[in-house]
Amino acid sequence: MNKQHKKSTKLLIIIFLGLLLFGLGMAVAYIDQQLAQANIQKATKITLRGTITCLPHKDEGGIHTTECAVGLKAENGSYYSLSNNQYPEASGRVEVTGYLKPVPDAQKALYKSVGVIDSPIIVSIK
Repeated sequence: MNKQHKKSTKLLIIIFLGLLLFGLGMAVAYIDQQLAQANIQKATKITLRGTITCLPHKDEGGIHTTECAVGLKAENGSYYSLSNNQYPEASGRVEVTGYLKPVPDAQKALYKSVGVIDSPIIVSIK
């Protein structure tokens, strides 16, 4: 084989491997998206009324950081985490509709919350 043919072969192999990696990345992204949609579809749709507040820490006597894990204190006294960080400047009562999911392990030890409301729609009410 001559040098030009070897260079062309190496270039084709590199291009092929690049395309293969790109295709695998796209397949993984697609599968991840489908799994996320399946999880939302399996979650229970819920509507609760209450007030937007910082979730209380489980360890009330311990040292706490000053961050606020925003959640909902429902009218029944239970606390729920909310999955996104875009909340209305709502004061007073709100109605929250979304999909109820279990609290992630990392959050279970820190905050009082009976579940996470995913994809919440928050409306101020009177």
